[in-house]
Amino acid sequence: MTRRTGQNLLGPLRHVTTFYRGPATPGPAAGHIELGFHGPWLGELAGELRDAQRLDAVLPKVLDGALTLMGAEAGNIQLLDRDDDSLVLVTEFGFGAEFLDHFAVVRGPGSVCGRAAARGEQVVVEDVRQDPASLPHRGVFHAAGVRAVQSTPLLDRRGRMIGMVSTHRPEPGRPAELDLGSMRLYSQLAGEVVARHLAGMSPDVQRATG
Repeated sequence: MTRRTGQNLLGPLRHVTTFYRGPATPGPAAGHIELGFHGPWLGELAGELRDAQRLDAVLPKVLDGALTLMGAEAGNIQLLDRDDDSLVLVTEFGFGAEFLDHFAVVRGPGSVCGRAAARGEQVVVEDVRQDPASLPHRGVFHAAGVRAVQSTPLLDRRGRMIGMVSTHRPEPGRPAELDLGSMRLYSQLAGEVVARHLAGMSPDVQRATG
């Protein structure tokens, strides 16, 4: 697997982790995850994620796995701020300051990731230049060399959305359905690990990480 060094932007975690602090509340699991074609690789990656001791170590691994799975060279992770249902950018790879500033906090469905959050499901835009909803972001996408985007919700073990993982490609097109399905499975595996770290973070730990 190709290893990438993603950039963590963890300051906002003081805001987005409040919902998760304290003992985990028992609830129905999201269901058994069938790993399918990518099963051996996903199982190995899930083990690596569970071995990571800190959230700031987990997040780059989650993004690296998503980039590898989708064959992409740029992407980001956002966490959900339940105070206002915004998506807060916390980890990225492959972007410059303009992109990071533009998507630092996303509210509403006016972006690919915002659409995925509003629908609670994976969203794929094959060409941002042909997508009317992406019009406000086209200049930023053009500067970043982005033509295609997929955004997949990160889910905790109860099926609640805790964030978003997005990958970006420089050429238009739609990933193979098998890969998109594997991305959805991966988002469940990764989301459960991220949620456990969020639940275990005390305010002091948050300050140390941020």
